[in-house]
Amino acid sequence: MTWVSSDRRTPLESAIRAYSAAASKYCETHSALPEIETSLLSKFAGVLQRDSTVVDAGCGSGLATEWMKRNLASVVGLDLAGDMLRAAHERMPDDWWVLGDARRLPFRDGSVDGYIAWYSLIHMHHPGLQAAISEAGRVLTEGGICAVALHETMASNPRGQSKTELLSTRSFLDSGIPMALRLISLKEITTCLMNSGLRVLDIRRRAYNEEAAEVPTNRLMVLASKEKLEM
Repeated sequence: MTWVSSDRRTPLESAIRAYSAAASKYCETHSALPEIETSLLSKFAGVLQRDSTVVDAGCGSGLATEWMKRNLASVVGLDLAGDMLRAAHERMPDDWWVLGDARRLPFRDGSVDGYIAWYSLIHMHHPGLQAAISEAGRVLTEGGICAVALHETMASNPRGQSKTELLSTRSFLDSGIPMALRLISLKEITTCLMNSGLRVLDIRRRAYNEEAAEVPTNRLMVLASKEKLEM
């Protein structure tokens, strides 16, 4: 699967179709989270109580959801790709899976303790990204915790934001369906978080893993919390 720089916006709907069509192969090729990512998720889980409620927005096959379930009793997986949700349900049939949109979460204001979006916001352009992060801020309780993982720069340009904003492939995991993802800078995601009442707690990065046949980008992970209102 070849990823190339692109100036063409591929609709989010195309990514949804690609994930659904390639669900089985995706599960085969994405079976574990890197240690640097689980270390941040451990910090995320460590802030919460065992009985806290967490939403995994754009959960896909449930890889991050499954990891979170080791530490937390209630994790809700939400995604727009039905076949990916079915794959997640087959792995974890006792958990709660919701077909839904991260930009319009079906949860009440202040009703969840934690929110994660692990490489699920990468198919959204800025208005959609801000809408999704605003929803995270809306549904989180005061003091609630948020963790997101994104693609930041091209692997060939680790020191700064690449001029390339979009990467695309003509056939995602041989599904025959095109897909695009967006590189998101630290400045953009932190601005979205602050606009949503979320304060950055931790920032981590990891390099592209060529041996794992990853998309050739460097990764950005951010942990934030919902600020408590002053009375």
